[in-house]
Amino acid sequence: MGFTAAFVAISLVGTAASLDQQRKSANAQKDIQRTQRASNAAQAAEEQRKQIREERIKKAKILQASENTGVAGGSGEAGATSSIGTQLSANLNFNSGAIDRANQISIFQQNSVTAQVKASEFSALTNLGTSIFGGLSKSVPSKPVGDNAFSRYQSGNQGTGD
Repeated sequence: MGFTAAFVAISLVGTAASLDQQRKSANAQKDIQRTQRASNAAQAAEEQRKQIREERIKKAKILQASENTGVAGGSGEAGATSSIGTQLSANLNFNSGAIDRANQISIFQQNSVTAQVKASEFSALTNLGTSIFGGLSKSVPSKPVGDNAFSRYQSGNQGTGD
């Protein structure tokens, strides 16, 4: 009985430690993904500022060229600056979509980690239950099926006519 109690105690401690480490791992994964999202957002903001700066420079060059050639305010100038604005808008929308997709991937990864942790927790609890009840069943003496007073009486009196 002492060996079984020690086995159960060790199983309890091991399961508790395992569950604790799994939770710590899941929390670390959440921290990693939060940091990654913040990094992605910072990169996106930097890229957005860069593209806006480039757009302003291109527009200024077009406006200066129009002024230098004497066609300032013409349709060519308006079309060129409008095209640059449209390109900027498309680029910014694409980058925004990329950030949204990266965030969605991060959420899916976190959901996967959470599911894995839950599966491990249930597995650990199942193993704990198996070890507890398996250990207890070994400590209780059992008789083979059919080993009772009635079966001994039957086997001892076969063919005697009693």
